[in-house]
Amino acid sequence: MQDTVVIIPARYGSQRLNAKALAIIHDKPLVAHVLAQATAADIGDVFVATDHAEIAAVVEHYGGKAIMTPNTLETGTDRVAAAIETLPNNYQNIINVQGDLPFIQPEEIGKALIPLQHGYDVGTLVTCMDSIQQKNHHCVKAIISSQEGDTIKRCHWFCRAAMAYGHYHLGVYAYKRDALMRFQKTPPHPLEQQEKLEQLRFLVMGCTIGANLISALALEVNTAEDLQAVREHAKVAIS
Repeated sequence: MQDTVVIIPARYGSQRLNAKALAIIHDKPLVAHVLAQATAADIGDVFVATDHAEIAAVVEHYGGKAIMTPNTLETGTDRVAAAIETLPNNYQNIINVQGDLPFIQPEEIGKALIPLQHGYDVGTLVTCMDSIQQKNHHCVKAIISSQEGDTIKRCHWFCRAAMAYGHYHLGVYAYKRDALMRFQKTPPHPLEQQEKLEQLRFLVMGCTIGANLISALALEVNTAEDLQAVREHAKVAIS
C-alpha cells in the first residue's frame, strides 16, 4: 500500500487575504492550481484539508478529494494533523503543500522527503532570496547552515524580520507520522504565535528540520499584492 500522502491545507478565513483559496488565477481557483501540481507530482494520494464547504466543492469539481477539518485550527500543520487522523495508518510519510503555492513544480514537492532520509525529523524546501524579499516581512526567512559536501541544510530558525541574509522558505513540509502527531499534542509556543510561523514549534520541541535547497519560483499568495503579481505571471506562464 502507498505510504506517502500529500495534504494541502486550505482554510477560508485567511488573515491577510480572506478566502484566498477561492481566488481566481487564469480562470481557475488558487486551490485548484495547487491540487493540480500536487497530483502531477505522482508521489502519493492527494487530499485537501479545509474548513469550508465551498472550498471542498471546488476541490471535488476539479477531481480532488476533500477532508473537512475544524475552523478553530490555527495553522496549516495542525490542519494536516487533523486530516491525517481520518486516514489509514499506512500513510507514514506526510507532505504538507500549503495552499498558496500555485506554481510549485511537481518534481520539487517530493524533494521535501529527502531530509527525512538523512535523519531529520522534518523536511522542507528553501530557495535563494533577493534583496527585495529580504526586506519584505511577508517573506519567511530560513536561517540555515551546512557542512562542506552536505546536500541538505540544517535549519536553525525562521523569522519574518528584514535581514541581509537567509533563504526563502517555501511552504512545503514533510514529516513522519509520529512527529506530526507529537506536534499536534504540543501547545503553540509564544515565539510561534508572535512570528505566526508554525515550524518554530518543531524547533522548540527539539526536532531537527532539514532543508533541500532548490531553484524554485518563490511565488506565494499571502496578500492582495501577491495575488496580483501571480495573476500577471499566469498571463505569461499559462497562455
